[in-house]
Amino acid sequence: MQRLHLDDLVGYVKEKGGWDIVSLPAIAEEQTEHHFNTLRGPRKVIRQPGTPLHGARESLETLAIIRANMAEYLFYGQYQQAPVPMGGGMIKTDWIQRFTPDMLPETFDLKLQTWDTASKRVRVRKNLRSHASALGG
Repeated sequence: MQRLHLDDLVGYVKEKGGWDIVSLPAIAEEQTEHHFNTLRGPRKVIRQPGTPLHGARESLETLAIIRANMAEYLFYGQYQQAPVPMGGGMIKTDWIQRFTPDMLPETFDLKLQTWDTASKRVRVRKNLRSHASALGG
């Protein structure tokens, strides 16, 4: 089953216990060993970190394009089978305060601008969003 959120059905089952979870991330994050039976007998597959699940279907380049065109938390849920909180694991979205112009002081002691121009080496199918932040204190 595909993961979509921390509180999806798999998340519920994992929390309750009593199930063996089979997780096959699109890009291996660690070395894993899988054993299964086929019509030709037992088979063992060892995945090395950084290898795609099915390279003939979705190469690392294809997965990089997909990842560049969607939010990181969506990629980790859908493709890596490891959903993260919407705000990420390090910075929570509710920590970020928003201000309207009338709430700001007339001057700041320190001003900082940050820019993410969404420049990529890999050609993507659609335009990526750029982002600018202005901080003051």
